[in-house]
Amino acid sequence: MGIFHNKPFALGCFLFIAAVIFGRFIDNPRILVIFGIIAATIFLVICFLFKGIKRNNFGRIIPLIFLTVGLIFSSLFMIHLNCDVYSYKSGGEEREIEFTVLSRKYYSNYLTICEILTEKVDGQAVKIKMMLEAPYALDADRGFKIRASAIISAFENDGAFDEKQYYNSKGIYLKATDVSSDYTVVTENVKTFSMFFEDINQSFSSAFDKNLEEDTSALVDAVFLGNKDGLDDIAKRDFKRAGVYHLLALSGMHLSVLSLMVNKALICFRVRKGKRYMLLSLLMSFYVALTGFSLSVVRSAIMLLATYAAYFMRTRKDSLTSLFFAMVAIIIFSPSSVFDVGLGMSFVATLGIIISAPFSVWFRFHIRKLISKKMRVLMDYLFSSIITSFAAILFTLPFSCFLFGGLSLVGIIATIIISPMISAILFISPLMLIFSKVSLVSFVFSLILDFLSDLIYGIASYFSNISGVYVSLDYPFVKCLIFVFFAFLAVFLIVKIKRKIIVPIFVLVFTAVFSFFEYKAIYDSVLYFDYICMNENEYISLSKNGRNVLIDISDASYSSFYEATENTLERGYKEIDVIVLTHLHKGHKATLLRISRNEMVREIWIPSPINKVERDIALDIIYVAELMQIPVRIYDNKSTFVFFENESLIIKRAYISRSTHPVISLDFFGDIDALYIGSSFLEYDSEIDVRENVFIGTHGPICKKEFEVKVGEGKVNIFVSDSEVSEYIRIYCMGEYPKVIKNTKKATLIK
Repeated sequence: MGIFHNKPFALGCFLFIAAVIFGRFIDNPRILVIFGIIAATIFLVICFLFKGIKRNNFGRIIPLIFLTVGLIFSSLFMIHLNCDVYSYKSGGEEREIEFTVLSRKYYSNYLTICEILTEKVDGQAVKIKMMLEAPYALDADRGFKIRASAIISAFENDGAFDEKQYYNSKGIYLKATDVSSDYTVVTENVKTFSMFFEDINQSFSSAFDKNLEEDTSALVDAVFLGNKDGLDDIAKRDFKRAGVYHLLALSGMHLSVLSLMVNKALICFRVRKGKRYMLLSLLMSFYVALTGFSLSVVRSAIMLLATYAAYFMRTRKDSLTSLFFAMVAIIIFSPSSVFDVGLGMSFVATLGIIISAPFSVWFRFHIRKLISKKMRVLMDYLFSSIITSFAAILFTLPFSCFLFGGLSLVGIIATIIISPMISAILFISPLMLIFSKVSLVSFVFSLILDFLSDLIYGIASYFSNISGVYVSLDYPFVKCLIFVFFAFLAVFLIVKIKRKIIVPIFVLVFTAVFSFFEYKAIYDSVLYFDYICMNENEYISLSKNGRNVLIDISDASYSSFYEATENTLERGYKEIDVIVLTHLHKGHKATLLRISRNEMVREIWIPSPINKVERDIALDIIYVAELMQIPVRIYDNKSTFVFFENESLIIKRAYISRSTHPVISLDFFGDIDALYIGSSFLEYDSEIDVRENVFIGTHGPICKKEFEVKVGEGKVNIFVSDSEVSEYIRIYCMGEYPKVIKNTKKATLIK
């Protein structure tokens, strides 16, 4: 049966995983119970029909057993959630809780976020993980046991960040909010099993901090210990845009490198294979606990342990069976992990490497014949790394498209270049910890790590700064192609194919077709004009041929700016070529800093300041821009901006006697014929030239007069974004009556 031919246990594990995933999508225990009963009935019928079945026919029954167990397991888990976990939701009422702080995620004077283990709710003993949000500085660190009142609720999807999906995948289904400031500290020294290893992790991290430069320590901490908090936002952005962020996430590669290093060391000391495998099992288990039981590392550790077990049991190891068994074991002990993104990506990448292994062996065998004996070892390692990287990235491509909506065009190249350096850091880091007390050896290791760190940062930054290197995947055809990929993969898993080389060939063809449609979608020469209104915050987004311009008419609120940015980045390259500020707010400094850290911003245009307050704000923005290496242009009322060769923009800023806030108008000429005016701009100038599209916005002083808007002859679309504004404006034209669209929150014009 496809890749499961003569592997009934692997097929059974696959069906168990599929059943559990199916159950999580259904999210209804009653329906799952029905499916479980049907599956069990089919199983009993088959057993009855094959009462005298031979031994080799058990291969047909084992998968069915796993399928039945998977459905029942999923249904029982859903029943547990609904009856035991979600029953503690308080529905807006305060409840008395007693909890232990497991870790503090965020701390400030106005907000504290912690991961907690709740042990009592209204005096009733429980054991449920929650996220706690206190609207003040909660003076409690890890290991504090606290008693307080709070409101318990479930997570909800809020659009920008799928909070429910993220926390549920980590086994956290409830959150405690509105925590009372009148809390009681029961004790301060609670120690759990995980906290013991966290202390060791922190001591190792401190050793790196003492011996390495700050940036190097942050990178080594992320690669070896899984602590990415020390990496600054710019570095994270560069790694993401270069397509190598997955190299920082703890995975099977990290465990494989470390196990290989230890194994080679034990061979040098002539330790026999049986003892080596026992020592490796202990060391790998320690590393899994040290890194906080990261699921992708756990998956790799189980596969390694299965390999060692095969040796002791004198049986052949099978990577495919080990992979699916590892996933089943993780799901059984952590049912919430079924939707963990990191685990899913790790699983698919490993599956791709296993499937592509025969092709890799065949390719390297033929290449070796063309290379001299002296170069064979080096070239074999190089080609093996390249094929492995190709397989992992290409097989995870559809999942990246589906989950993240963005793709780095240089991900494979950057991964091939940087992964050997990451392996070197993994090799040197434990040696530095061992010889940290030997100053000369520690100094040499620190020099090597500093060199590798600077090289990795530099390469990631170079690739990140290439214009158009990170593309958007928010196109309808993407979902269609992903469906084709999954359909083919399912057929391959089920149907027996004699020549398995067809699979990597299909993946390559899929990638080529995908890239063709991606570029076709980006370079479709269509100009998108998006008007976005969120209360009094308004934005105009222009996109064409992958280039993006975002015009800000807001009070610098980061949340609304973020939403407008996401809308802009959906159309082509995931970078903003120009951010145009129509006026200056104090909040622009912090907002622009956060936006530029998350996404690549190529240029910022700001209006010429007219007073001391605006000058101070402008200087702050220029300082931030210099820090992020972003050019700044200053314009005045006479400036004309040109976008995409044909489209031009004239911005007018004026003041009315009753307000110190500027009133704004934006005049667009070119393929899109449009005019934006703030409602109070009509107090300054009530004449509107003939335009195909007129947007009457809300930002600025509130309009207090009635206005008669004359738009001339011809067809006109007038968008009014607020009901209060429409009460003051009367539309009048010389010819055909215009189309008036009121209360507009978003309007998209396509040319």
